[in-house]
Amino acid sequence: MQDKSERKSAWQMLILPIIALVLSGCSVPFPVYSISGENVGLIRTLPVNVQVGEFRGSQKEVSCRLQPIGPEGNATFASYIQKALRDEVLIAGNTPRPRTVQITGTVKSVDVSCGIITASWTIDVDISVNGGQPVLIRTVRTFDGNYEGGVVATRAYQAFVPTIQQLVNEILSNPAVQSGEPRA
Repeated sequence: MQDKSERKSAWQMLILPIIALVLSGCSVPFPVYSISGENVGLIRTLPVNVQVGEFRGSQKEVSCRLQPIGPEGNATFASYIQKALRDEVLIAGNTPRPRTVQITGTVKSVDVSCGIITASWTIDVDISVNGGQPVLIRTVRTFDGNYEGGVVATRAYQAFVPTIQQLVNEILSNPAVQSGEPRA
């Protein structure tokens, strides 16, 4: 009788951590964008006013070692990036300038590589200034990888906002945005 009880206890000790691990894999919330002081400062020094138009793209998630990562509420990466850029412009405020540029974009791809030693986010966005020809902005940001999938997935989540901040900076630093002249 005691042998049966010991086996049941051993199974419980084995199964419960597995269940907890599986359930905890879905518990990491997608990061809320936070404003970058560097980007706000950059917007304030631009010789043009910035308006953010529509950003298109249908991609909703990527996978880091079989763990899906994507914006909450079934949103797209394009809407997340558009909102991040709009938030930066809003916080920077409007200073009257003689010209205004409107930035629109198409998110071509968002990818995360969750390696053992290094990992990275890669985001490709075509931006257009005042309806001009698209300009490709490619942002690559590395972060530490790990052997354990749960650890590297958490690091991927943590690295996402700094990656978007870097992307926004690269968009704002583009010569077409800086000059207010669309690329022909």
